[in-house]
Amino acid sequence: MNRNWAVAILVLVLAGVYVAMLHGWRRRAASQLELAELPAALPSADALIGPVEAVYLGTTSAGDWLDRVVVHTLGRRSPASVIVTTAGVVIDRTPEPRLHIPVAALRGVRADRAGAHRASRTEQLLILTWIHGGRLLETVVRPRHHRDLGALTAAASSLVPDGAAA
Repeated sequence: MNRNWAVAILVLVLAGVYVAMLHGWRRRAASQLELAELPAALPSADALIGPVEAVYLGTTSAGDWLDRVVVHTLGRRSPASVIVTTAGVVIDRTPEPRLHIPVAALRGVRADRAGAHRASRTEQLLILTWIHGGRLLETVVRPRHHRDLGALTAAASSLVPDGAAA
């Protein structure tokens, strides 16, 4: 009989933790509702590189890799492919909607070891710093093959306007 009580208590604790996590996610989303809708699409343009297989890890506030942006499905990790065009960067997420980052919004591009709640020993992450709705954001993707990181970083860096803050 004691084992049944222990299992019941464990199930209740786990359910409570899940409910608390869901409540925190919804509270964070409610606090970020002021963020404008994402760009619908980029104008047609020539591809500089891509599609490159990657994993979309998320979008955070610039400078704070733990402050995840969860509105507009930006907080959901998903398989993706990245295309860098002359008009901007397109991150085709599955099953989430495409994320379009116009060239005028780009503020910096770098390869890094940490971003969007992920950290590694070596530089594996492509971090795109961009401005949207007056807020500076960092979108993080990890190319599936490490050899693609340099090419993606170089192609996206070529789009950053002169004088933009990194």
